[in-house]
Amino acid sequence: ASNIFVDTPTNDFDVSAAYSSDGQKMTGMTGTESSTMLRISGTLDGQSLTLPRDGFVYVLAGLTIAPIGALTIAPGTIIKMHPGAQPAVYGSLTLGDSASPLWTIVTSINDDSVGGDTNGDGTATSPVAGDWTNITAEAGGTVSLTRTALRYGGREARYDYVCQAYCGPTYFTYSQLVNHGGTLHVNDGRFTHALSSIDMKG
Repeated sequence: ASNIFVDTPTNDFDVSAAYSSDGQKMTGMTGTESSTMLRISGTLDGQSLTLPRDGFVYVLAGLTIAPIGALTIAPGTIIKMHPGAQPAVYGSLTLGDSASPLWTIVTSINDDSVGGDTNGDGTATSPVAGDWTNITAEAGGTVSLTRTALRYGGREARYDYVCQAYCGPTYFTYSQLVNHGGTLHVNDGRFTHALSSIDMKG
């Protein structure tokens, strides 16, 4: 099924709604933000959602993938992270595909070098390390990245160790990709403009 957004006052797609989609298109958007932007938020639970490479930018904000949720992001797609974004994956998140030569980009909403001026503020903002937090593979979750570039993430995040009993104090990380008891698969990843790349403490 496809959801078509036409002449709507916002650019929002809440994955918590009781439907799934294998494609979204939108035209005639109003407001100051780019008409080629779709903000993805909510909890993806019991659904499989694919974000196709449709010539516009997806902005992730407050996204959680529940244990029986699955999100696939097509090769060549541009993902921009809302300030402080920290997608938590308890289910499945797949970015890119080894069968495609296209790179998937995950970057800051302030990064105008790909996908244009998504936040609609001209040159008022520039991307910096720590604009967004990280992607976290939680216990039972799987994050798979292929030909994917992560940029300008790594805001300070705090975690408790995952273990059977007490196993030490809380730790802090500045990584863009964090394994917090889940599973990470990274094939041909690029991690730039951040203090750290991958945290495997668990």
